Amino acid sequence: MLVNQLKKYTQEYSQREIGIVDYCVFIIIALLCFLSFSQDDITVTLCHAAMLLRGENPYSVPPYPSYMPTTYLIFALWEIP
Repeated sequence: MLVNQLKKYTQEYSQREIGIVDYCVFIIIALLCFLSFSQDDITVTLCHAAMLLRGENPYSVPPYPSYMPTTYLIFALWEIP
C-alpha cells in the first residue's frame, strides 16, 4: 500500500513544471554545500600544485605535502585553464 502511494506521488511530482521556487531552493542548498563542505586537503593540494607550476618546491613549506609529485602534477595541469 505504501509503495503504491509513493509511486502515485512520484508520478504526479515528476510531471509538474519546474518553477522559480525549485530553482531558489536548489541555489540555496548548492550555496550551503559549497560554503560548508570545503575540504582543506583539496585546498592545500591545489596550493601546492600552484607552487609546482611556479617552479617552487611544495615539499619545503608547511603544511608539508603527503602526496606523490605526480598527484601535484595532475592538479597543476588541471589548474592551467
